[in-house]
Amino acid sequence: MAAKKSAKQRKKPKQERGIFAGLLRGCFILSILCIVAVGAIYYFASFETRERMDGYAKQTLNKFREAESMPNLLVGILDTLYDTVPSSEGLIVDGGELGRDNGPFLAGIPQTRIPVRLLHNTAYVSLFNEVDNQPICVAFKLIDENHATNTSPASGTSDPRVPSLQLSDLQSSNWQATPLAPPRALANTYSDKGGYEAMLLTNFVPIKQGLANTLWQDAMTEVAIRYPKRFDEVWIYAGPAYHKQRKQLSSGVPLPDALYVIAFDLTDSGGLRAIAFWIPTNATNGTKLSNCITSIAYIQNQTGIQFLPELGFDSKDLLQNWVSPTLW
Repeated sequence: MAAKKSAKQRKKPKQERGIFAGLLRGCFILSILCIVAVGAIYYFASFETRERMDGYAKQTLNKFREAESMPNLLVGILDTLYDTVPSSEGLIVDGGELGRDNGPFLAGIPQTRIPVRLLHNTAYVSLFNEVDNQPICVAFKLIDENHATNTSPASGTSDPRVPSLQLSDLQSSNWQATPLAPPRALANTYSDKGGYEAMLLTNFVPIKQGLANTLWQDAMTEVAIRYPKRFDEVWIYAGPAYHKQRKQLSSGVPLPDALYVIAFDLTDSGGLRAIAFWIPTNATNGTKLSNCITSIAYIQNQTGIQFLPELGFDSKDLLQNWVSPTLW
């Protein structure tokens, strides 16, 4: 009797596993059917219905993508899902022959009324204002590579082309010298040389300590780390912006009132799209990067820099006034 009882007890786990496996199969089949049903509805739906479905999908995915506690692995999966939504690319204009010269600029070098010196590096170009001893724009192109090492200098190093600029000129008790083009991203694309060049002081501006390690870091992670992985190659412009009444460090270096970032992407079909960010240096702790999205036109009005000077008027007008509704 005891032997029969123990045999029955041994059979129960197998039965439970069988039931569990059956439930999993049922859930999997149900999921496939739901996906097929949604796909069929989308395929046969009107344009307005498709737009609503796209919007709902993007809104739902963004809630999870922007969650601070979301692991990087899951964020990557959510990014992939987001990129499959047909309308996720946003506004796209004709890119013509852009991007064929392998340089960091798209549609010409940004134009400005103040004299600047172009400091060319392998990994980026700095449009440097020698009066302020500060870059007004740093332009760089990133591709999906992984050459990163840990050989970059630990702190900013003097650029022999501008020997008068020293690390102490860019920092105080509340402000820290921070690179515009991030060393990690440049090292990923351009190996050790890119990481070294990123630490030249002609790539640095003073940024408030709290901002440098939070919102600014979020912006650089988004555009310089995540975007190249998703879109293969990305062009990025970054720089400081100032109010008319500028404050200065004791060295005479002006303190930025805001920072801007513009990311450009060329689609597989040759279209050009852009997303722009305006990050005030007095941004409160906890400000989301998605709340900093702006237009290129706004950045141009605030900085006096004209981007994309060689792009056709119609395409440029559309792209510069576009405000992306969400992060890419």
